[in-house]
Amino acid sequence: MHFSTMDAIRVVPEPSPPMGPPPMRIASMGATEVVPEPSGQGVAPLKDVSRNLDSLKIDAALFTGLLIMCQLIFFVYAAVEKMGYGHNDLTPIFYSMFIHVSIMIFFGFGFLMTFLRRGGVTAVGLCMIVSCVAIELSLVMQGIGKDWAFEWGNALNLHNLIHSLFCAGAIMISMGAVLGKTSPSQLLLMAIMEVIFYWINFGIYIKELEAHDAAGGIVIHTFGAYFGLAVAWVITNPENLTHADNEANYSSDLFSLAGTLFLWLLWPSFCAAIAGDNQNMFIAITNTYIALIGSTMGFAVLSRRLHGFKFSIIELQNATLAGGVAVGVAVDYEMGPFTALALGFGAGVLSTLGYAELDLGRLIGLSDTCGVHNLHGMPGLLGGLVGIHFFDAASQVKGIAVTLTIAISGGLLTGVCLKYLPGRAASVAEYFNDGAYWEVADEHDHYKV
Repeated sequence: MHFSTMDAIRVVPEPSPPMGPPPMRIASMGATEVVPEPSGQGVAPLKDVSRNLDSLKIDAALFTGLLIMCQLIFFVYAAVEKMGYGHNDLTPIFYSMFIHVSIMIFFGFGFLMTFLRRGGVTAVGLCMIVSCVAIELSLVMQGIGKDWAFEWGNALNLHNLIHSLFCAGAIMISMGAVLGKTSPSQLLLMAIMEVIFYWINFGIYIKELEAHDAAGGIVIHTFGAYFGLAVAWVITNPENLTHADNEANYSSDLFSLAGTLFLWLLWPSFCAAIAGDNQNMFIAITNTYIALIGSTMGFAVLSRRLHGFKFSIIELQNATLAGGVAVGVAVDYEMGPFTALALGFGAGVLSTLGYAELDLGRLIGLSDTCGVHNLHGMPGLLGGLVGIHFFDAASQVKGIAVTLTIAISGGLLTGVCLKYLPGRAASVAEYFNDGAYWEVADEHDHYKV
């Protein structure tokens, strides 16, 4: 290292690099411990490279094969059933809401999941790919069920596309539970299977049970959360719970907060898009906005008391959105500003407590990467309880029970399929790391094959 003074130049020898691998930081129950970097994390041992390369080839082949299969399903169905365009539902208000929902799914959810310090590319990239597949298959499923529950099916217009985006939203919620623990082929297979279970549950809920859910508090958020948690419970292994890269850094937290803000600002459109006429849309928008303010206040009031008088960034990223989840079932009901604010505040408190105190890894050995149980699961069920009060209690209770049954059983079955899929993520170096499946910049020190 060279530097100069006013009248001389002095050469200082470079400091010797420390021997051995650098330490890593693991946060545990409020304390931080410095431990040596274990073999296989950060950079894979040379002896494992060939095995990882074989696994990568299998994963790439399966991923490509599944993608081609999905395209063929859409092509064949659209041709055989002569899928056409539905009625022209293009209005300025509805198109704005359609765009808002699209931004939420592709940008909001994707960037919300970028908090992992070495997993941001995976979060955004696979969010985009998997959401596109979910939309394609949802159009097919709506067409298949047009004579049962989806009378709008077998046509292409904004209404069908928004319903398809809602299904993609449920899958993104599930993705949050398994993020960093799956290979691309595993995640894609999960999405394909979840699309089928989602539309079966949706049809039973709205057609057979005639239960009410204006904005997906149960059929989107609760379903997606517990489907993903069931999958995660099957595939979680001990390495997932203590992995050094299952954590954030300063810049990744900022990217995640961008996702939070986009979701927060656009959530009223998500809740109002299919609420009905202009009056119902008006009620849904105002209820949602007040509920989001309530959940933000719930976080702000409680968070510092739980973390040594400092705010938790994790809770800021997530608990502030809980009001939008909780208000979903009854968002079109004239509950009044007091009830909307109280519901949002309660959801914010519940979500904040969940992130601070409820550790599913310690309790049942389940790695919930994004904490979907705290943002979507519990607030969604809270909204379901409110729906029982406002609407037909028997139908609402049955709807919640059926949704939980299909989500959990479908998630368990899907988890088993993922656990034994060839090309699955199976080594410590492949978890929570973009470099295992993406070409990444060298300076980020990712694992590479």
